[in-house]
Amino acid sequence: MKLKNIKLFSHPPTKRTVAGIVCIALALVLCLAVAPAVTARAAKTSSVYVYTSAVESGTVLTADMIEKREIPASLVPKDAVTDPASVLGL
Repeated sequence: MKLKNIKLFSHPPTKRTVAGIVCIALALVLCLAVAPAVTARAAKTSSVYVYTSAVESGTVLTADMIEKREIPASLVPKDAVTDPASVLGL
């Protein structure tokens, strides 16, 4: 059996084909370069302290009433408790 000479493209690529190849290349750049950078930024966390249960007004806070949690740094409010000593005994 003899193999015929097979041409991959029988005609030169059109503008549409070139545009498609460019779009695929840009998608690869986004997936391989930009996405990891965005994910790394979102992965940064901060330690905050939260109540372990409901606390009534006027209750003196003790260490067993709060716990440390890691949350995305972009979601930490400005007035979040990051140092337990600042609220214990209040």
